[in-house]
Amino acid sequence: MLFNLVLEGIIRKLDTRGNISAKLTQVCAYVDDLVIIARAPNALDEMFLTLEKEARDAGITVNQSKSKYMKRAREKGKITQQYIIGQNQFESVNEFTYLGAQINTQNKISEEVRKRIQAGKRCYYAHKKLLSIKLLNYNSKIQIYKTIIRPTVTYGSET
Repeated sequence: MLFNLVLEGIIRKLDTRGNISAKLTQVCAYVDDLVIIARAPNALDEMFLTLEKEARDAGITVNQSKSKYMKRAREKGKITQQYIIGQNQFESVNEFTYLGAQINTQNKISEEVRKRIQAGKRCYYAHKKLLSIKLLNYNSKIQIYKTIIRPTVTYGSET
């Protein structure tokens, strides 16, 4: 909890007002997951260096082994294997998961939809015995669906 309070203080010091359509950079943060979105490499470098400085001043450091870099691409092309900002070197990835949602360089959601449908099927088949009991009425089965199966499929879909 203390870490989250410190991180909140650091993020408040960054210029995060507005959205990415009107700015060069945007920071998305939830608990200890942080994503820096930038429209230009120099803006990304500047935002990261500011974040790193504020974190260092607060007594925390950026974990390089957990930090990744992803460049969104319209066409498939050569993506650099490493991205260097200051003394930090980040591994380049084609996809990552943020708050349960898979984000990829092509901005395609077909894999994410397939993954969610699979999760729903696994959940349904795990509870199939419960749903097939004849002693449970229809309304109870609908309640089970709404509280167990549907949230499994829709988890994180608002991100």
